Amino acid sequence: MWGQTEYYSFFAAGGATDYTTKRGTDRGRWRAAHDRYCSQWQMSGESCYDIYRDGDRIIWVVPSSGARYDSRLLSGQSTPVFQ
Repeated sequence: MWGQTEYYSFFAAGGATDYTTKRGTDRGRWRAAHDRYCSQWQMSGESCYDIYRDGDRIIWVVPSSGARYDSRLLSGQSTPVFQ
């Protein structure tokens, strides 16, 4: 969940990334920059985060506000299933 939005993201080794919600998919590019994860999106521009991993848990932290978002790491690429 990102806030109240259920989503799935896919990160390819070559830098491609998809962000999929019930409303559709945004495609972009990801990169590491200055010890942060950054992504450039077709619909919303660039975003950068500090990220932390604890097992299969990924914690995204917004540098400017400290807001934290938890997610769960899944392996592979598959079609998202929303409840």
